[in-house]
Amino acid sequence: MINMIKAFSRQFFGPKHESIGKSMLAAAFLFIAVYAAEFRIAIAPFILYLTSAFFSAGIMGQVLTGRRHMENMQGMFMLPFDNRSFVFSYVLVLGAHTLITKTLLIWVLFFAAASWSIWEMITAVICGCMACAVTAAGYRMCRKGHILLPLLWTAGILAAILLVCQWAAVLAVSTAGIAAAVLYLALADAYDFYSAVAAKRAVRNTGPAGSVFVYLTRCLMANKSYLVNTVGLCAIACFLPLLFGESQGLNMFPIGLGILCLNTPICTLLSCDPDLEQALRMLPGQAGRFCRKYCLFIFAVNRSMK
Repeated sequence: MINMIKAFSRQFFGPKHESIGKSMLAAAFLFIAVYAAEFRIAIAPFILYLTSAFFSAGIMGQVLTGRRHMENMQGMFMLPFDNRSFVFSYVLVLGAHTLITKTLLIWVLFFAAASWSIWEMITAVICGCMACAVTAAGYRMCRKGHILLPLLWTAGILAAILLVCQWAAVLAVSTAGIAAAVLYLALADAYDFYSAVAAKRAVRNTGPAGSVFVYLTRCLMANKSYLVNTVGLCAIACFLPLLFGESQGLNMFPIGLGILCLNTPICTLLSCDPDLEQALRMLPGQAGRFCRKYCLFIFAVNRSMK
């Protein structure tokens, strides 16, 4: 199982696990920046639990349905493997990738902007772990045609967080959810998480010069989960001003715009697919032109925020 974990971790975190260091460094800078700004707000604990659970579940769902790691799984299926070790290693690494590279920044923002007890922070982390495990189990249920079960499971978790609101009860429900997901995944087959992607007919560009915009648009259309991620970020950016309003004279609307600027579909696409980023840089005369246009766009948005 250790060898399986190492193989998957190199695929998702890089050969030298450089993604972990980058995420930790970004989280440290974000915490220091928010904490040093002395920006303090009162946040209900259930908002922290809901954000930890459903944000992690959304990212985990995107990774499970992604195309890039399906090709890697196809290569690993050619080697002899233990079925249970494969499933648990796969879910464990995907969950760690989701929590470290995505949810960690959300936790840091919450922990720096409000005061929490140690048990509330532990409960939030357990909620994120539970979300990853339950999403993996729910994904297999949907693949088996049992769509109603994940919906009922999600409704039960949502009701426990919203109605009880106590960290002890939420912690107990999250722990029970992890245990139930582990028991269910123990019976899963490794091929339940593999989805064969139908080969699409290549479109030839007969013009005198290629277009990076058309190239990236085709990539986005082939990975619609990135567009769903952008819609969710837009919802979060619109929800922040309604949730916090004018807190201590700070307008949350520019912060929402900043979230959108740092998490555009192009940024998400390139950060999740290093091979695509490398291919983009190799296009003749296109990488620099695209980067200049994108930097000018970010600069213009930042100017409007000021």
